[in-house]
Parts: sequence; structure tokens; C-alpha cells
Amino acid sequence: MRLLPALAAVTLVAALTSCASNPTPVEEGSFASQAESTFAPPGVDDVEPVTYTVPDADCPPWWTGLEVTTDSAAKVADLDDIVACTDAEGKQTYLENRSRAVLLLSAVTVTPSVALRVRAGPGETSFLGIVRGSRGQEAMAPGSAMTVNLSPHEVAWSPDLPLTVGWEGHTLIVRKLQELGDAVATAALTRQSPAGATLVACTLNVTAEASSAGDVAGSDAAKVILAGLRSSKCRAAADNAGVADDLDELRSERKLLEAAAANVRTGWASSLAPPDGADLLVP
Repeated sequence: MRLLPALAAVTLVAALTSCASNPTPVEEGSFASQAESTFAPPGVDDVEPVTYTVPDADCPPWWTGLEVTTDSAAKVADLDDIVACTDAEGKQTYLENRSRAVLLLSAVTVTPSVALRVRAGPGETSFLGIVRGSRGQEAMAPGSAMTVNLSPHEVAWSPDLPLTVGWEGHTLIVRKLQELGDAVATAALTRQSPAGATLVACTLNVTAEASSAGDVAGSDAAKVILAGLRSSKCRAAADNAGVADDLDELRSERKLLEAAAANVRTGWASSLAPPDGADLLVP
């Protein structure tokens, strides 16, 4: 028997605008009735709304896929980047991030009445903990999923470019720590060693560097990441953990840096309709 949600008319609005460090998530991406979906991103020609229905097979058992709607022509091919589902009563929401961009869920905070269940690996869990600690908000790293005790109407999200760059920086640092041994990387990811403090400090500084970039959409992501790793707080934490030389090696790891920049470019291009001719973080 196919269970239908009480909020069968709910749609996920994926109307997108340029990134800001403190976006307005309800406008950029939220669940709302189609009649409310009037936000149009600046600089993008309006198109007829396109709707994608998340297959029930992509949802947890007995849950039902929601409709994802966008007015952005650039986003049409990427409607399946976010799996959005609700339970039979429409009281819980499931989200899965299949994009390469980090999503900031500004409307979701962890309170006793809002239980949060996250499915993520050690790297994603570490990064999400850093975001939670620094911003007091929940985020979704690429490849992660979460279920919250909130109806779709109560959940709002927006792609966050600085956090996406920070995620790639975090991934590069973890990779360098893994070269020192799995035990070193595991201790850092769980904050049980000085290298854990390095991971936190450097991730935050890479994110801050991306936030302060004047023309972030035209910046070189690899240079932004390296600038964050060279910051005084990151260097001090790395020196204290004895891994400063290892992080310095990233400057010569051109293929890794190019791959990180490509991930940022892909993730942000699928989340943002850029102005014509915009060069999105090309290394």
C-alpha cells in the first residue's frame, strides 16, 4: 500500500540567488505551497516553473517524495540534487544532499522538541560539528542526509558558497592527515588530539577567507583555500600539532587543489544561476 502524506500539495522551492554569508533561506530554498513560489533570482530570466517529483524509491521506507519546483532555467537539470521526502503524517522531513554544495539549514536548530538524525561519514560528521559550533546552525555536507521532526513547511535551506569552499578545505586537510596514518586522522576527526584543533581552526579560516573574498564567484577556489591555510590561527594550530609542514605540502599538490576547485565550481554552478559569462572559481 502506498502511503500518501497529509501535505501532498507541498513543493520544495529551489529558487536561487547569489550567495551571501547570511542568506535569507526561506526565499532561496524552502518548502512552500506553489502559490507562494514567487521569488525570482536577480539577473535570471523567468521561465515557466519546472517541477520534479522525488521518486518514493529514493525516500526512506514508507515515506513519500515531495515535489521540487524551480523558476531558474540554470537549475532545471539539477532538480534531483536534493532528495526531499515526508512521512505519512507530514510531520517529519527527510533531506539528502546529492550535490557538491554545502546546504545551510537556517530554520533548523537542535532543541528538545526537534530531534535530529543525521546520516554522515566521519568526515561529514566532523565538518557539520564545526559548522554547528561556529554558526549555531545545521548544515548538510555533500553526501549527507538528515531527518528532522519538522514538517516540510518548517524547513528552509540555502546553498552556502563559503561553507562549500570550507568543506573542500576540510577534505584536503583530512587527506593530508590520513597520510600520517589512519589513527592520526581518526583522532583529529573526533577532536581527540591537537590535530583536531588544527582541523577546526583551519576549516574555519578557509571558510572565513571565502566569506571575505570580494568577488567570490570570480575567485580561484584553490587560492582561497591556500590563503585560509596560511592564516595565523591555522598556522599556530598546525605548529602546535606538529603538522604544519604536512599542510604546507598542499601548496604543491596541484592536482588535489584543482580537484577541490572543480568540486566547488560544480557544486555552485548547480546551485546558482550565474550572470552570463561568469567564471565560477576556475583554477
